[in-house]
Order: sequence, then C-alpha cells, then structure tokens
Amino acid sequence: MSMLFILFLFFVASLLHSFLIYAFVISQLHQSPQNILDDREIRLFNKLYGITDFRLMFVTYDDSVFWLEGSDGVIYLWSRIDDSMIRGGGNLKEALTNYLFNRENLCYVDEFTRELVPINAYDKLVEEWNKSPEKYFEEIDVTEILQKHRSEMSEEEKQQKKEKE
Repeated sequence: MSMLFILFLFFVASLLHSFLIYAFVISQLHQSPQNILDDREIRLFNKLYGITDFRLMFVTYDDSVFWLEGSDGVIYLWSRIDDSMIRGGGNLKEALTNYLFNRENLCYVDEFTRELVPINAYDKLVEEWNKSPEKYFEEIDVTEILQKHRSEMSEEEKQQKKEKE
C-alpha cells in the first residue's frame, strides 16, 4: 500500500471515530432516540422540519451532533449547539460522501419554508462583511424605526376598521 492511501484511511477513520464508537454503544444498549434526545428536540423535528419518524444513526461523544435517518431514508444532521438541521444526503452512503468529500452538497433545512439552503450560501456575505464591517455597523436610529413601525401599525388598524364597517 502506498503511504498516501494509508494517510487517507487514517484521515477517514479519525473523522468517523467519535460517531462510530457512540453508535456502537447505542446499538448495544438498545437505546431509543427518546432516551438521548430531549422531548423539545423531537417536537422541533416534527414542527419545524416535518420529520416525524426517524432512527438515530450516529451521535458524537459529547451528544452535540446527531445523525438521523428519516423514514424515507434521507440522512439529517442535527446540531444541538445551534439548533440547526442539515440534509446530509438521500441515504447513508451519500451523506458520508458529502460530509467527508463534497461539503458543497450539504444543505441547511430552513426552519420556516423547509427549503434546502446550501451550506456555503452565506460565505460571500460574510466575506463582504469582513472587507467593510463599518458599513454594517453604522449607528442605528431606534426612534426612527419605532416611528415607522407605529405609522405602519396605525395604517393597518385603519384598514381593519374599514373592513369591519
């Protein structure tokens, strides 16, 4: 075997190490997702992402990231740290390939629309912010925003009164 191939195997093994050890422990103890995930998280999966039936695949050693397999076989990555859901792939093989080699194929699942947002969608915006942060941190006149909000609210109230009459 070539040295490059051995280094590649070591790299892949180190990436999956924490997932596989904990997944083995879970399978040996026959723990259900309900014993590891909070009730709040399970409700969020249903309410925000439409994931009602899932199987726990992998969990990091610190219980911060969970790989879930939906009833349709799609693999999702749930981050407890930032309450975000990433669609890894259509099956486990695709999800592992995307996670290890094709990160551009990973997508956040939008909480409101359930649309898939590429994981690097905001990279350009962040680069722009880094180039000229003063543009984004100018002084904000809170009173002006409040007055605009009040005027918009009063217009809505007028419309509601007209509709009632």
